[in-house]
Amino acid sequence: MKGRAGIVTLVAFLAGTSPSLCAQKASTSAKHQGGATLEGKVFAVTDGGDVKPALLGHVYLFHANAPIISQWLMSTIRAHDEFDARVKASAGRDPDSVSALSTDLADNSCREVLSAVDLMLPGHGPAYTADTDETGRFKIPRVKHGDYDVVVRGQAGRKDVLWVDKVAVSSGTKTVSLHSVAEACSKK
Repeated sequence: MKGRAGIVTLVAFLAGTSPSLCAQKASTSAKHQGGATLEGKVFAVTDGGDVKPALLGHVYLFHANAPIISQWLMSTIRAHDEFDARVKASAGRDPDSVSALSTDLADNSCREVLSAVDLMLPGHGPAYTADTDETGRFKIPRVKHGDYDVVVRGQAGRKDVLWVDKVAVSSGTKTVSLHSVAEACSKK
């Protein structure tokens, strides 16, 4: 009976803590499993062709069997892209009166997507996590073998960016180059 009371207390404590604290706890335990290393570089290429590393980037590695992340994330991005296309189509009909408004609407919608992602990710562990350095590089040791969704949030140049990709991790070291930008918003 004493063991059950301890579990109930622990659950009550975790329920009252912030999602980021729970994610840190889950992340810490997940990092100690497995034997492979995932390392890589995260960057964005600007319209002018410049390469901008992911600064202040936070890397999340979710097991592919956690469909809530990939399904929710992809449906959120798809909904934003559809909204953005509708806004651009309406701006094309009357460019003089809608152009500035459509840019603001699309940018606000993009920021809403990134805010939702920022709230969603930390609370859905266990996830392996890492931060990027000043060149956009990261390293996650002791990753259990399997297929993963990699989600990175950070800044590249003057943009607030979300990167999403898939990776298979097996023995040894897996090196990835993440440059597929899912969302990019102008920083205000």
